Amino acid sequence: MGKRAASTPASPPKGKVARKFQDAIEVEDCFLDQCAPLFELISQTSGLSAACRDMLLAMSPHCLRSAKDHRHAYQTTMVEVLCKVVAGVELEHTTALQAAGAEVTEVDSQKKAAASAVVASQEAADSAVQERDLKDAACKSATQAATEDHTVLAAAEKSVVTLDLERAEIETGKTEHADLIAGTWAALKAGAIPGQKWRERAKLIAGVVETLEKIGLEASLQSGLPVALKAKPGERGKFAEHAIDFAEAILVKHVAALDQKLGGMEAEAGNRAKAVADAEAALTAATQNQSGSESALIEAESLVSAKNKEMTATQKAERAMEPKFKQVSASLEQAKGNLQGVQVLAAKFALLCEEGPAKKTLAQEASPPALQPEAPLSPKAEVAVSISEGQMAEAGA
Repeated sequence: MGKRAASTPASPPKGKVARKFQDAIEVEDCFLDQCAPLFELISQTSGLSAACRDMLLAMSPHCLRSAKDHRHAYQTTMVEVLCKVVAGVELEHTTALQAAGAEVTEVDSQKKAAASAVVASQEAADSAVQERDLKDAACKSATQAATEDHTVLAAAEKSVVTLDLERAEIETGKTEHADLIAGTWAALKAGAIPGQKWRERAKLIAGVVETLEKIGLEASLQSGLPVALKAKPGERGKFAEHAIDFAEAILVKHVAALDQKLGGMEAEAGNRAKAVADAEAALTAATQNQSGSESALIEAESLVSAKNKEMTATQKAERAMEPKFKQVSASLEQAKGNLQGVQVLAAKFALLCEEGPAKKTLAQEASPPALQPEAPLSPKAEVAVSISEGQMAEAGA
């Protein structure tokens, strides 16, 4: 009897094996997609070393592949570590959002303060301009007053210089009028000029009338006096005599007035000297006032310039706040978006932690694992957990 051929196990058809392998790949890809939110959160974690981060990325799918009720002790411990990592990421973004909000509040306060500073600087600049205008008006008034006092002083000094000339003119006038009364007037009044010299007499009468007109002869006598003087003394009527007496009184009164002026020349000299002194004092005061007004105007102009510079600076500062406010506002919106994104990822991770994979793995489909007692952590696993918790503590600190 010949040797019996060794029996070989029947292998499944190649098509069925290929389908099961393909299903396993699809299940694996599906589960990794479910772990993607966790991968993203781990990648965003700060305060972890690269080795610790790589370890968490590598072991997290193995810890979450089993349903919550089927995880052994190491998986459960590592899931707790992952929960702390996710909570830390969420806390970081919450803190960042709070900081961004505080920065927006601070910049908004600075922006309002800058706007208030612009208003205050504008008011200060306007006030400085008004004050400058008042100082300018006062300076012009002081300059005008000083100019007028210069004119007054010049006139007073001129009156002192011309006093001697005026005295000489008065003395000459007194002498001429006194001589006129004693000479020409007396001859005409007495009718001492013969008739054949009527031309000479007419000329003398015209000269007397002209002199009287200058010192105050009334218009009513200007035509009557020549007629009265041409008549002989015995032939003059009452009106003619009155006209001659009145004219003579004018001449005598004028001479007396000139004599009185000559007597008061010393007093007049004192008055004029006093007028010069008063004008000098007034001019000194006016000049000082003008100088003070000019200094005040210069200070006011400087103040206007300074206030305008301050206003320009505050306006520039206010304009600079606008892009800064936009920047921090954009940062706030970005922080809100980042936190919302992290919260969405954290919610997906929490769902994965509680409910496990949405699709069973190929091995679970073939034979669901029975509940097994928790196995103690291996030394290597304990080290990994210790490293993870230590890194988390450092991140929290």
